[in-house]
Amino acid sequence: MISQSPTKTFPAYDYPAEPYEQWDFDVLQIPKEELSKVIINMFKHLNLLSAFNIAERTLYTFVEEIRLKYLLNPYHNFVHAVDVTQMMFVLLTHGNAKQFFTHLDTLILMTAAVCHDVEHPGVNQAFLAAIKDPRVAKYGNSSVLEKHHLGVTFALLADPRTDVFAGLSVAQAEEARKSLRNIVLATDMARHKEISETFQRRLDVPEPLSCNSEEDRVLLSQMIMKCADLGNVTRSWKVGSPWCTFLAEEFSRQGDQEEQHGLPVTPMMDRRLIDVRKQSAGFIGFMALPMFELAARWLPELGMHVVPAIRANVDLWKSMLPPPEDPAAGEGCLHGFEHSTPIDFV
Repeated sequence: MISQSPTKTFPAYDYPAEPYEQWDFDVLQIPKEELSKVIINMFKHLNLLSAFNIAERTLYTFVEEIRLKYLLNPYHNFVHAVDVTQMMFVLLTHGNAKQFFTHLDTLILMTAAVCHDVEHPGVNQAFLAAIKDPRVAKYGNSSVLEKHHLGVTFALLADPRTDVFAGLSVAQAEEARKSLRNIVLATDMARHKEISETFQRRLDVPEPLSCNSEEDRVLLSQMIMKCADLGNVTRSWKVGSPWCTFLAEEFSRQGDQEEQHGLPVTPMMDRRLIDVRKQSAGFIGFMALPMFELAARWLPELGMHVVPAIRANVDLWKSMLPPPEDPAAGEGCLHGFEHSTPIDFV
């Protein structure tokens, strides 16, 4: 069921362009009442409303409905959605990725960024399977969360009040839904290796990437969505490091729930063992950095603005680790890295 639309007066979107056009955008500095406006302005900046006959009220209602459907998790929340959407925007514009996509692709990518984690429960698929959550029975054994995010999104797109694809032709709407599905499913980290290796093989082919190739555009759409989804690791230390602690706290809360259900506590979810320094250095260094280095072969701008920032963040996290001979090296570490999570102001 679609939730009640917000009753507040329809606002004028005059948020300054400068903040969301920066690589080092800090979404945590945006007042909560401005978050939806940031998304609206990015859509307007890309001329998506005029190009696809999207009524501003429809887009506003869509974004607000999405905002209400994001849960108050430490990490997977509406603030994260805005952060990812901004990274998608800056990759398309300042990263020069837009030249590889059609204008319709741009609409789909921005919509996917907004919706990609909607109604995320703050736990992973393994936990849902362990507690026999009905979503596992509904969606099967693969990409359960991502399929749920898509289900919520498609329900909104089926409502005339929130259908931002209403102005598309029948053929365009069919393409949009198909592409949206491919893009959101690509955010499943279980597919990280598969997508990265496919992308590397394509880059190794002498033939240049082309916006005229549907196969290329599908792969590029998946890759840019993955980059946007992990975009917080590309921000400066001050801007990006809080997100590492938000994720560690969300993991810890899953561990708490595992214990409450009498399940074995996953080591990386055990708040008594979790070390945000080691976890962050490992994930960023072994997963995110290689992916962005690969993407920089496609978008050289990333090699100038993004890859150096990621390397600096990895080095900073590593510098905080105690030496192996230190008795504290095997202990969990969340204390000292606490931040007010985004849910404190959503």
